Amino acid sequence: MKQLRLTARFLCLGFTVGILLPPIAFLISHHVSLITPQAVRAAAGTATFTGTSQELTGDITAGRLVDQANTAYYIDPAASGNSLVTAGTASVSGNLVLNAGSTIGTTNMQPLTIGSATTGLTTVTSGGKLQLQAGGTGTGSTGTGGIYFLDSSGTSRGRFDTTIGSGIDQNFGSGSDGAITVTATKNINTDIIGASRLTYADGIAYRVIAPSSSSTSVSRYSGSDTISNGIAANDEVLLINLQGTNGDSADVGNYEFMKVSSVTVSTITFPKAITKTFAGTTASNQKVIVQRVPQYTNVTLSSSGSLTASVWEALATTPTGAAGYLTSIVAFRATGTVTVGSGTSITANSLGYRGGSTYADSGSYPRNGAGGEAFCGAGGTPSGGAGAGGAAYMDGTGGVGYCGGGGNSANGSASLGGAGGASWSGGGAGYGTFGGGGKNNTNATNGANGGTNSSGNGGTAGGGGGGTYGTATLSSLFLGSGGGKGSADYRFNSNSGNGGKGGGIIFIAGNTVTVSGSITSNGAAGENYSSGISISGGGGGGSGGSVLIVSGASTLGTSLVSSSGGTGGAGTDNSNPTIYFGGDGGSGRIRVEYTGSLSGTTSPAASTATSISSGVQSSLYTNYGTLYIGSTNTGSSDLAEYYMSGDKTIEAGDVVTISQKSKVKSQNGEDVDTKGVLMKADKPYDAKLIGIISTNPGVLMGSIDGENKEDKRMLALAGRVPVKIDPDSPPIETGDFLTSSSKPGLAEKATKPGYVVGRALESWQPGGADRIEAFLQLTYYLGDIDPWGNFRTLEVDTLKVNKTLEVGGVNVLDEINNLKKRLEILENRP
Repeated sequence: MKQLRLTARFLCLGFTVGILLPPIAFLISHHVSLITPQAVRAAAGTATFTGTSQELTGDITAGRLVDQANTAYYIDPAASGNSLVTAGTASVSGNLVLNAGSTIGTTNMQPLTIGSATTGLTTVTSGGKLQLQAGGTGTGSTGTGGIYFLDSSGTSRGRFDTTIGSGIDQNFGSGSDGAITVTATKNINTDIIGASRLTYADGIAYRVIAPSSSSTSVSRYSGSDTISNGIAANDEVLLINLQGTNGDSADVGNYEFMKVSSVTVSTITFPKAITKTFAGTTASNQKVIVQRVPQYTNVTLSSSGSLTASVWEALATTPTGAAGYLTSIVAFRATGTVTVGSGTSITANSLGYRGGSTYADSGSYPRNGAGGEAFCGAGGTPSGGAGAGGAAYMDGTGGVGYCGGGGNSANGSASLGGAGGASWSGGGAGYGTFGGGGKNNTNATNGANGGTNSSGNGGTAGGGGGGTYGTATLSSLFLGSGGGKGSADYRFNSNSGNGGKGGGIIFIAGNTVTVSGSITSNGAAGENYSSGISISGGGGGGSGGSVLIVSGASTLGTSLVSSSGGTGGAGTDNSNPTIYFGGDGGSGRIRVEYTGSLSGTTSPAASTATSISSGVQSSLYTNYGTLYIGSTNTGSSDLAEYYMSGDKTIEAGDVVTISQKSKVKSQNGEDVDTKGVLMKADKPYDAKLIGIISTNPGVLMGSIDGENKEDKRMLALAGRVPVKIDPDSPPIETGDFLTSSSKPGLAEKATKPGYVVGRALESWQPGGADRIEAFLQLTYYLGDIDPWGNFRTLEVDTLKVNKTLEVGGVNVLDEINNLKKRLEILENRP
């Protein structure tokens, strides 16, 4: 095959990026080969090449570049720094082939027209896909966010608007839970807050078995839980891994927002597959939950209102009443305003991982403080655990922490928490910043502070501080870690201070967020020693938790949003009550993403972004645009919509009703709690008839691209569809009304008044086909009526007449009364 090969960057009239076509025309119809180190220039005319093996290098400028006979044209973008410049009209009569990574475009991506009088834009290689991209985000009939369809004269005949979605805000949700005003303390895990919530908490949560990536469902962890209590189809849930174990915690912090397509007593099904990993090395090691994300319009906190969650207790408390599991997570969306008034709060203070609160029995003296809890497990003992370092007493060993700090006589590392010292105070927990080591005011060696992704070593004064973990962007969400417990002198019944709890998790997505009160997820202070006449150490402070705010505009005030660590508690050596101090907890993490404006400061300083990351956008949003056209013409004839099916045998042509049950069976045999569930009609003239299952709809609604539609069916709403016929039906003529029969899903001719589903568009005789074409018409059939509106035959079970009943011009009620009088006369004769 002959070809022209250009080892040059392609530039046409200022059009850049690989190769650019209009408005220049490259007429290439013959393989040309010209090898030259010099620029080829024909400033006012045409450069014509007729050779068979030419390679052009350097700059080429021509009014027209012509190859007389070749049918293929190749661009090689590898030769950077060179360009092909033409000043005329360009056309390619053969194939235009671009290497991978090349782009057809114009300078500054100005409008580009590609096509010809006879052909449109098509893909060149098999297995590829054609993509059209709008030039901007402008809305409206002339906006840059549209892709326009033009006729031959250039008049717009249709538009696909890429800026308009499903009516559900991409970042702030659906608003389906309405507005709330909080004037007292409300717990999103346990309280009914929104007006639309009648039985279960707004942010009810359930523990689930850690799902595998690409799964489209999650299942309850405990067989005694009913996860359809409080969670329904079209809800949004937060799926998050809250804790793993030592050596199996890589998936902790992973989270996704998921839309619920259906829910049973044991399973929640999603329309799309889970994309992140949650199962770790061993799924049973993971504490994974789903928590309903309320969809408010406006959220207002006034008076002494406070919105909070339940303290973390490692999912030990099972659901009861309105509450689910206790997660320490406050999460919601609001399509309008989130107003945190003066004196009010949204808080997750001290709700996170627990501080060390027990003694680790090791060595000769069993008063060694346990390490605090963190994302890889419960509080440390001498042989395992997590969190900030516990302190040791004399020859004992403090509790080891594996992912936020820890303590024993070994050295700390990224995987092994900070080491506890010989005595006395617990180390502070780390998260966004490191925790401080236990310390004293004498010449003893303080426990080392934690570091970046590594924890500090213990000293003679106390346990090592916890290290940092997680990311500033909060692409993973963690609770704050707990501080280590101090040690105590067992001989004098001394009691050291417990470690402080970490902060919880707050997620707020609101169009406008205004804070005059506070939004906080602070760690708790380590406790002071409580009793004894000898040496007792103070507890280490807990670290701050996670605060993630997504908004159009945020006014945050001055340090009203915080995720600070708790201070270390005070200890004593009897003679000096303030000599030993637990390490201070590190701060948590704050992230603010916004699309409009941001004012104010946070403590610590927030990581910010001027766009909303896809990972926190609403899963309820349908990210497809809107098509504007004058009319449509489809080969199929009916309009249909997806509905949930309560019977896996329902298929095209079946006559269906709305189920009267609040729960129906899914395909896996479990109860489904959802709205508009279809069942086969199984009695004549069923009053709950809703339609016929479509075979091949011309227009189909209610579908989400990529969702699992296993339990859904296409219900015809209008038009004509095939319908199954009961073989025992009376003969059917064109125009006859059709109703449900006693055989599930089948239609028959209507012969008396009652509810019908459509009219026959063709005749049918017993022994004929199993289905006929029907026009969908849900109505009440009055019976056999002549052309003047008179009943030919009226068959009813009971006839009640309040005024006059005439038959053939005769008043039937008068005749009955006359008959009664005659009977009375006859009865009274002697």
